[in-house]
Amino acid sequence: MVLHDGSLIVLTAGQANTLTGLPGLTRLAEGLRNRLCILNVRQRSAPAHAVSLPGVLPNDVFTVWPEHLSAVLTTFAASDGRLLALLPTRHRGLTRVFVGNDFERLIRPGALPLLALPSTGALPPLRRVLFPADFAPRSDAAFTHTLALCSTFGAALHIVHVYGADALLPSETDQARRSATTNIRDLLAIDRELLSQYATRATEAGIPVQTATAEGRAHDVINRYANDQAIDLIVMATHGPRTPEDILFGTTTARTICAANVPVLAIPA
Repeated sequence: MVLHDGSLIVLTAGQANTLTGLPGLTRLAEGLRNRLCILNVRQRSAPAHAVSLPGVLPNDVFTVWPEHLSAVLTTFAASDGRLLALLPTRHRGLTRVFVGNDFERLIRPGALPLLALPSTGALPPLRRVLFPADFAPRSDAAFTHTLALCSTFGAALHIVHVYGADALLPSETDQARRSATTNIRDLLAIDRELLSQYATRATEAGIPVQTATAEGRAHDVINRYANDQAIDLIVMATHGPRTPEDILFGTTTARTICAANVPVLAIPA
């Protein structure tokens, strides 16, 4: 999976804030050498109307019915699709359980990386990028993409590792090495070593890097850190639901997106 040299698809149902974000999305597409495509999902009850988007060629605007959306996105993902951007719904509680969120339906294995815009629709210039490191081996590809983004846009990288209740399944971690430890200090030493390795990779790529650790619920810590450090983009590896709590309340990525004041790029692990 790569982010460069393909199509950046902007999914919209006509929300004004999606159009507000077009300058930032255009800037992102140009930096990634992507063709910007607007995919307008038209509800059958909505009146037909012409779509006028400054700076977008007419043949880069497509209109689809909701029932055809999945097939269209699958086609993009199998061809030159690189990234899917949208202004997501942010339902919580029982509304989320019964209605769901559009972005959660779109984050799945084999799907395009998903850029969830904040409620303002704004995508600022990328100066500071945050990568929450869970140290799952299959999250490494997401970190590699994060390094490429930072290099492309000259952004500084912040890496934060959160200690708390949001543990990965044993199959998603370096199980053999962790099982060989005898105390909590050895486990902490492994995490410090991995955090250092991530920082070294960034430094070797010429990217300014800052690391941090924190304790708490991952989605709360991630959003608090993003606000405190004026982060412009959060990049997360997504693993899908792992526990009954994830199914009921949403995964760490989903809960981060619901409360985030900045764009979140979710990359399926």
